[in-house]
Amino acid sequence: MKGFLLSGLILLFSSAVLAGESFQLNRGISGSWYNPAQDGHGFSMEYLDDSSLLVYWYTYTPAGDPAFLLGIGSIEGNQVTVPMLFSQGMVFGVFDPDTRVLEDWGTITISFDSCTSGNVSYESTYTLNEASFGSGSFPISRLAFVQNLTCENANVAPGLPVSPIAGFFEGAVEAFTGVAVVFEDGSTWINVPTFGLLRGDLSVAGGMASGTLSAKSELGFPLGDINVDVEYVARDWLRGSFDDLGGGSFTLGYRTLFERDSTVAGFAGSYRQEKEDGSSLSLTVNADGSVSGSNSDGCSYQGQISLLDANFNPAAMTLTVSDCAQLTGEHTGIAVLADLDEPGDSNLLYITLDSETTAILGTLPRTPEAR
Repeated sequence: MKGFLLSGLILLFSSAVLAGESFQLNRGISGSWYNPAQDGHGFSMEYLDDSSLLVYWYTYTPAGDPAFLLGIGSIEGNQVTVPMLFSQGMVFGVFDPDTRVLEDWGTITISFDSCTSGNVSYESTYTLNEASFGSGSFPISRLAFVQNLTCENANVAPGLPVSPIAGFFEGAVEAFTGVAVVFEDGSTWINVPTFGLLRGDLSVAGGMASGTLSAKSELGFPLGDINVDVEYVARDWLRGSFDDLGGGSFTLGYRTLFERDSTVAGFAGSYRQEKEDGSSLSLTVNADGSVSGSNSDGCSYQGQISLLDANFNPAAMTLTVSDCAQLTGEHTGIAVLADLDEPGDSNLLYITLDSETTAILGTLPRTPEAR
């Protein structure tokens, strides 16, 4: 109820393309709704299936006391008719279900113009203390979406990222080649070997994404924050531009390897990166996800790879670095298996790790004997 009581609330939402009678309900309709001109009461709705919508109405009695109505309605096109029940009787703190009374209240009809607007009409047959709730109608607007769920992306197939900007991407970051992982919550990691790490959060609104990314060199020098605006086509590409730090841009293409199922054991193997300056980095990942390794400068590594979501490729990674000057310390980040020689071989390990002072970026082929 807290959101319904905030006057002057600014709504951030994206509009569905379809409107009017052509609008078809899907699970993206779920969320919170209210009438801005009558701030103080509103609805929570949950799309159950193609024919049913669960509706809660947080409202008031004719005497001004809080009232709670609920019902499951039938979906027909862009309209839902819901027989509502009036709930009362349960004592707070006791919460005895035997004391709860549900009585027929009447019917509401919700007509949706789009994923963000609609109209409610109601007709009550219920009286409380000889006072009638009556009938009437009012417009409603979207108050809040379910996270990463809109009418536009509601029909995304299982196993695909729901957020339109989520995925594993590869392409050009200024004059460099980089890879990026964007998670469902907008958490963004861009690994640009020889340059550094861009890390932050992106949010989607109105068909665009934007956010602030912190730039850090691989040697740990903070480069500052950049405010980035991102165009996108879901599961296709991201194009970002920024004016900070002298300005720049990136163009990154979506790679379906983000959608691969993952297991900790799948990361098991030996990996070695040979850099152009003659230095090297070697890591061994065991079947339980434990990590050990070293580099040619005498640095030692101990860490762990663990799953974030078995339906997707990226995994969480922690690494404790010792005997390594400014890199010594705890690092956290992500590991992704990519392809080295042919599609599906998963013989290339990307690691993108961050700490308070430094970043560790690696592109490590699986050693021939471990393939």
